[in-house]
This record gives sequence, C-alpha cells and structure tokens, in this order.
Amino acid sequence: TYMPQLFLGGTFNLGVLMAWSAINNSLEITTILIYFSSIIWTLNYDTIYAHQDLKDDLIIGIKSSAIKFGDATKKWIGLFIFIQAFITILVGKIADLGALFYLTCFFAFFYIIKITLFLDLN
Repeated sequence: TYMPQLFLGGTFNLGVLMAWSAINNSLEITTILIYFSSIIWTLNYDTIYAHQDLKDDLIIGIKSSAIKFGDATKKWIGLFIFIQAFITILVGKIADLGALFYLTCFFAFFYIIKITLFLDLN
C-alpha cells in the first residue's frame, strides 16, 4: 500500500479508544472523533518523515504516502490539517468546551500551518 502511514496512525492511536473505554466502560462520539483526528496527525508527521527516505524507498520498492503524494505533499498535508482542525473543533462543540479550548486550537493549528508552509521536503 502507498499509505502505511494511515495504518500506523490507526494502530498507534488505538490507545485513545482503549484508555477511554477502560476508564468509562463505553465509547462516545467525541472519543471516536479524537481517534480519527489523531490518525490524521500521524499521517501528516509520518508523511513528512517518509520524505527523508524517499530516494531509498524508490530504489528498493517500498511504498509510502511521500511517494504517493510526491510534489503535492504540502497540499495533501494542508487538506489533512484542515480536516483535523474541523474534527477537533467539532469535538469542542459537542463536548461544550470553552473559549480557552478554541484559543488553544487556534494557536496550535496556526503553528502547524506555519511550519508546513516553510517545510522543505527535499
């Protein structure tokens, strides 16, 4: 698959679902949304890491999101950041979180967008 980072995210972030259900003996929509948001976060950062091995992966035939996205990687990361921000804000709305939550989200996603814009994938 060209998306091992997606499977990595799904596996790495199972702890979100397991910890919540262990404590609360149930799952809520917000927990599931946080899980999907975490998967997207993993997909983003590991796609960036995959660019470090891009040349070697091409030589030996390993597939990755870096190869799949190629020169459009920053655009894909931008889309994923938007989706992650949307999900995170939706969680805040459903959980009725306050202004501090949204302010923190603003600064966090502003920073993520900023570093993505200046990211040199080569």
